[in-house]
This record gives sequence, structure tokens and C-alpha cells, in this order.
Amino acid sequence: MIALVLSMAFGQELKIVNGTEVTGQDYPEVVAVQGASSICTGSLIHPEWVLTACHCFDGVNIADVPDGDTTVFFGNSVTGAGTRISADQVYIHPDYCSIGFSPNAGDQDGDGMPDNCSPGGTQNDVALVHLAEPYPGQIMALNESDLDDAWIGLDITHIGFGITTFQGSGSGVKRYTDSYVDSFTDRIVQTFDPQTGNGTCQGDSGGPTVRYQGDGYIQIGVTAFGTICGTAPGSHMRVDAYVPFIRQTIAPAEILTVAARPPDFECSHQLNPGEDDSIALGVVPMNLRCEVFAADPENITNVSWSWGDGESSETTDLRSEHTYTTQGVYSLSACITTNLGGTEFEHCVNKTNHVNACDVPEAAFEATPADGLTVDLVNKTPLRAYTCISNATWEVYEGTSVGGTPVRTLSGWEPDLDLSEEGPGDYTIVLNVGGLGGTGAAMTNIKVGRGAGCAHVPGWSWAFVAPLFLVGLSRRRD
Repeated sequence: MIALVLSMAFGQELKIVNGTEVTGQDYPEVVAVQGASSICTGSLIHPEWVLTACHCFDGVNIADVPDGDTTVFFGNSVTGAGTRISADQVYIHPDYCSIGFSPNAGDQDGDGMPDNCSPGGTQNDVALVHLAEPYPGQIMALNESDLDDAWIGLDITHIGFGITTFQGSGSGVKRYTDSYVDSFTDRIVQTFDPQTGNGTCQGDSGGPTVRYQGDGYIQIGVTAFGTICGTAPGSHMRVDAYVPFIRQTIAPAEILTVAARPPDFECSHQLNPGEDDSIALGVVPMNLRCEVFAADPENITNVSWSWGDGESSETTDLRSEHTYTTQGVYSLSACITTNLGGTEFEHCVNKTNHVNACDVPEAAFEATPADGLTVDLVNKTPLRAYTCISNATWEVYEGTSVGGTPVRTLSGWEPDLDLSEEGPGDYTIVLNVGGLGGTGAAMTNIKVGRGAGCAHVPGWSWAFVAPLFLVGLSRRRD
């Protein structure tokens, strides 16, 4: 599971136990909340707001937060690529209490316990972090419905940046693990999988406990406290119990309370987006058609496209087109703005190496005499759009020109060439590189066995279009 750094004044730090590292763009709304000497987890509930745990700030002077002591990291590993934004304000629940630390309560009854703490331990461990600048990412939906007995035994997922074993190391990496609802009170939900020990640990504090519903997942808990990781249920603040506090704190901003499938897009150069045989592979000039899909398309107000070739566009339409004039492999991105309840949320989708725009291959190679009567062939054909290439064939002619029947015909990207049977002399070598955009060719003359030297050949092209689609081709890139 994932782990969160919990207050050392109470309980044990929590992390994800038996968790799986998050890759790609899964759980983008789960963030790392970093202080001077600790790491917690949180969830982006609005472009300017992160939901986390109060105990992440035990002993922290909240007035110092705008000085850069607290940052929020968006990414999968705090030591890897991602975005880091400073917090300019932290809002602690007014009735927060953990044993040994209760900033807002006295001990009027003289029992040695803060008045808003119960002997059971931490109370109201929910905090909100305001970002110094908005982050245009996916938003976590929050559950506002009461829990009932039907929730017992339901599968849930924990996500966090914590460690994976009690008092272990390795925090700072986003992980997830599955578990089950074990029990709940009016403000706490406990989760545990006794068969696997899956749960939360140090560094997971403040992170989300989510349940998949309908078109997406919804947060039901905020990781708070527990005992030794992986041995007993972990405790999480029930989100539904704190929705009023959240709404009051972030007003006039709004929260999402319904899980929604994040918007996405599909592209094709020839067919209708959405069909099984739609592909983003074609011959330049290549006209690409793209379409955005969402659970609530009527709420989409803007789409910003980056086409990967230095061009970009912006539209309010769900469909867009773009023409590629130069061969290459291009990555696409679309940042989709949705208006929900008067608040705009932006979700960006990136598709790496998604478009293959093909042209006649620019065939080129080097041929160097080697041991005996062998020739080293190095294919120098640019691979800017390697998926557009389907074959490479080599023809060897005796003499200094192309004519008659070749003495050798070879297939492959860089085949072995041995002219021992033909003997020393002058030869002409032709490379043909074919694919969707046509066939390009390069030619050179070479002496083998006497006065031999190296030939470097730029490409020239026979521009006819071959009716070829991509087939497997084994090749080496030097």
C-alpha cells in the first residue's frame, strides 16, 4: 500500500502496503504534499484546492506556509518529472485534535485531554491547502452520501506517496492498492484486507480512499491514522462528514460530487473517429480529424490542441482538423475545459507518438569493404517516421552502373554482404526502402578486394506510392 507521514505524536505513520507503482496518467489528481521534513498525500478537489490531513502540519507554523515551506507536487515520483506549486494558505479543521497536539482546544474539564479529543484518538483530521496558482488537472470527486451497512465489504482503493513497510523507506513514489471497507463510525471509515495486509502507511496520510462508481471513482475517505502498517485496519476521515466544512472553506469555488469519466479524444486520417479501424497513419499532406469524447460533452467550453509539429489551435467545437505536411511521428495533446456548477476545470490528455505522417523514405547508406570480400552495410535512412517503413531490399550489380540482373538481392535493414563467389572488382549497390509513402532509393559504386574504400550515399527517390501498410521489419538503429 501507499504510506503517509503521520504525526509522531499519535499512532504510526501510514504508507501503501503491497502497492503497485502508478505509471502513465493514472490517478493524476493524487498529489504529494511536502513540508520541510515530511511528505504526505492529498487530492486535487479544485484547480486551487488540495484536500489532505491536518496532522501533516502538526508543529508547523501555518503563518509560515506562504514562505514556501509547503509545496504540492503533481506527478508519479517526487524525484522525477512533474509540476511543483507552492501553497499560500493551509486551513486546519477548527475542531482538529490528535493526542498530544490540539491547537484549537483547551482542557476545561481537567481530564488531561483536549476538550475536542476523545480517548479514541485523532478527531477531525481534515485540512485544505490553497495553491498559489491554479493547476489545470483532473479533479477528484467527493462523496457526500451517507455510508450504510451495504458498504461493509465493498472493495476500495488507496493511493499515496508513502512507504510500503512499517518504518521502511521509499516514500515519494505514487502507489495504489486495493482493500475493503471494514467498519465505520459517524466520522471515520476503517479499511483492511486481512488476507493480504493491503492498506496505508507512512507518507500516505491525507491521501484518498476511493470507490469506483459509474464513470469514475469518488473519494470516500482521507487517510488519517493506524497501528503497525499491514497488520490491522487503517482509519480514514469520512469525506461525506466533512463536505460542509470543505464547501464553506473553499466558497465560492465548487466541488465535484459525481464521479465522471475524464474527457478523452480519438483521431484518424481517413475514417470516422470511434470506428475500430480508425488510425492516425497516412501520407503527407495528411489531414487528421480528431474528436473529443466526454460523459458530459454539453459542459465542455473550450479545447486547446497541440499538434506536435509546432502548430496549435483553440476551439469550442468537439471536432478539429489539422494537416501535416512533413513526414514524422508526432505527439498530440488536448487540454479540455469543462464548466461544472459555474467552476471551470481543465483536463489535459497527452498521446505520445500518436500520429505517423508518411512520405517517400529518404534512403541513404554507407558501404565499407571489410575482411576478405565482405562489405559492411550501414543503413542511414532517417527514421523520423519509422512506422511508415515496411521493407528494405538491396541489389548488387557487377560494374559501375545499374544494368542487367543483379548478382545479389538481399532483404533486411542491414544484411550481411559477402562477394567471395563473385570475386574482387567494381560493384554497384542499390538500396530500396519502401513503405506507405512510396519507395526511396540510394546507389553507390564500390571496389572490393583492391583499392577498396568507403562509400557514403545520400538518398534519391523513386516517388511512386506503394499500396503497403506497416508490416514487421527487423532493423537496428545505430
